[in-house]
Amino acid sequence: MIGQNDVVEYAEYAGSPARTVRVLWIDRSRSLAWIYHLGGHAAMPEALALLALEEALASGRARRLLVDPFAAAPAREPVPQGYLTLQAKAWSAVRALHADRQALYDPRRRATLVAGYAAAHGISKSSILRYLRRYWERGQTPDALLPDYANSGAPGRTRAATAGIKRGRPRKGAGTGTNARSRTLEGREGMVTGMGGMFGEHGGAGDLVRQAVIAAAFEWSKRGPETQLSRMLLDLTGASDLTDLLEGLTLEKYHLSAAAAPMVFRVAEEGDPVAVERIAWLGRELAESVLAVVKQVDIQDQEFDVVMIGSLFKGGP
Repeated sequence: MIGQNDVVEYAEYAGSPARTVRVLWIDRSRSLAWIYHLGGHAAMPEALALLALEEALASGRARRLLVDPFAAAPAREPVPQGYLTLQAKAWSAVRALHADRQALYDPRRRATLVAGYAAAHGISKSSILRYLRRYWERGQTPDALLPDYANSGAPGRTRAATAGIKRGRPRKGAGTGTNARSRTLEGREGMVTGMGGMFGEHGGAGDLVRQAVIAAAFEWSKRGPETQLSRMLLDLTGASDLTDLLEGLTLEKYHLSAAAAPMVFRVAEEGDPVAVERIAWLGRELAESVLAVVKQVDIQDQEFDVVMIGSLFKGGP
């Protein structure tokens, strides 16, 4: 089912060339989807019959992207205070105007809303429209309103960042791992090496992303079934097809990091059996490490607490 903030790519739209839109809001009372043309100059929300959107997806004329290529990158600490102040100013305007979405998305009523807020808060109408477009373009989150303070490259140009892809060559040993330790009331301790895959101790976010790559490779070689994990990886890297993806990863043209792990959970939530099994495998691997440290201190026949730490349990690194 299509949902708010989903990104949809059309092969063609109303007879025009391909374009990508964000679903800003689903007005189910009127069976409308309000969409926003991403990357479009001076775009504004447009109403689209919800049935028409669902039919386009069902027919293959459009597809929902598993990875949002337009979303704002997570803020990197520390964020300069001046930028936080600008973000707060923009967020106050955006949040207030979204209190009545139907009015905000309607062209005539939007003009009145924007003019009223501008007069009340001493902000130009052009600044408010810029806040709104930035919010709609970059994922409808407060982070979308942060200035791009981490840019590098040519002066005045924004270098795009995509979750799960590291710019340049990744550091040796970068990524996440897994660990397990045990301790009895008497002070006896057990542990694994903590060296991850080198010694067969899998269970980190990086392991899950590697499993997604393996699944894509298996699809390519026909060793395994088709999986939406392949589409996820193509969207993340921008590769043209599976051959390009595997070749690009081999030649370090494309790079993936543990930050892509949440996408694997999303694919699994949508019912992809391969993604579900890869996550189950990760859970079994973690359980093996737990059993190992339990046996080391000989408490397998006793009742004990298991403490889980790490954000992978929440679906991300």
